[in-house]
Parts: sequence; structure tokens; C-alpha cells
Amino acid sequence: MKLNDDLYKLNITEHYSSDIEIKFNGYKPGFPIPNFYKSAGSHDYLTISGQRDDNLKILILGYNKRVYQYEATLRYFFSGNTLIMGQYLFRREKESISFLYLKEKIFEKYKLPFSKNSTYNDEFMIKDKKGNILNAKDDGFNVEVSIYNPSQSLMSNIIPPGGISNIEEFSGKAASITF
Repeated sequence: MKLNDDLYKLNITEHYSSDIEIKFNGYKPGFPIPNFYKSAGSHDYLTISGQRDDNLKILILGYNKRVYQYEATLRYFFSGNTLIMGQYLFRREKESISFLYLKEKIFEKYKLPFSKNSTYNDEFMIKDKKGNILNAKDDGFNVEVSIYNPSQSLMSNIIPPGGISNIEEFSGKAASITF
């Protein structure tokens, strides 16, 4: 189940492959979502990023929801009406979050083997056959589960070939101005 792509030659020690398509709350990353703003209802927060280049402005809509028994903020990253990334943000300041519990639930969803006796790693990645990636990271303060497709044209402007190290920088900068 381990992958050997150049994309995975990073500091993340756990890489998996799933036959189940990875989506963010039912939506495919890298594709337009017509009428999302109308169908999703009122958001809990709105962020507009600074301009990274002349063509890319990011709008982030946040919705609070319970996910796997925890309070989470679902962050939808849009460029125009295209969902370029989705992110589940679990904040430890609100409640005690078990990264291993979330990992177990994610592995169940994507039909991956999980051992309750596995060693603790603070990050893992899953890739599906369409190139969608789920990256889960525990930084001690928050747990972030990001879903994106680096091969989609908009994401290739954000994530250079060979690395996803910019995803945290992108997420942080884009979320820096919140209304």
C-alpha cells in the first residue's frame, strides 16, 4: 500500500493508496461547484486571501459542524466557483482531540487496514486513483485534514511539482483575513 511517487518523497512517513475516491464533504477537489453559495447556506466565517499572483484570489468559506464526534470547521477554498481544496480543522482549544481516533475513522472510510497498536505519527497521506490527496496532520494545537488534487491546474500554481510543503503556508496565508 505504500506509494513511491516523487510527491511522496517528503517528511511524511506514512503514505497509503485507496481505491475509494477522496472527496471533501461530497465534493471533488479541483472542480467547479455551481451554486455552492446558495445551496450551502450561511457560512460561519468568510476569508478573502491576498493576491498570490495576478490570476489567483482565494475565497474561504468556513462552516462549523460535528465530524467524527468532534467540533470541526469545514473550510472550502475557492477560486471563482472551483473548489481547489477542502479542509477539516479540529482545534484543541475547544476540546480534546484524538488524532489516532480520527485516523482510525478515516482509514475505515477509505478501507485501509488500521492497527490500534500502531506507532504514533503526527502526519499521514492517502492518495486515490484520480490523484486526489488526503493529508492529515497533528501539530499539537490543531488537527488538519486537507483534501486537494495537486494535478488540477489551479493547485499546480500553489503546490510546485515535488512537494506539498506549501499547503500549510497557503492555508495560513489564505486564512489570515477573516470576517
